[in-house]
Amino acid sequence: MPEVARDWRSTHGTVRAVGPKCRELKAGDRVLLPPLGGKEHRIDGELIGLWKEDEVFGVLEELGTQLDA
Repeated sequence: MPEVARDWRSTHGTVRAVGPKCRELKAGDRVLLPPLGGKEHRIDGELIGLWKEDEVFGVLEELGTQLDA
């Protein structure tokens, strides 16, 4: 079993852009993402992760604390 499969954790990120068919998410949303999903692409030298809307677990709400602890 690959090491990454044994280390199953969710991750989070910030939505930078959405496609025209996206109904629930908007740019700027903080979201909970599966680590073993999406696609990675390099755009202008920056590594970007792309997920389908139905792969996103949910939108995180900030409760007055920083999520990037």
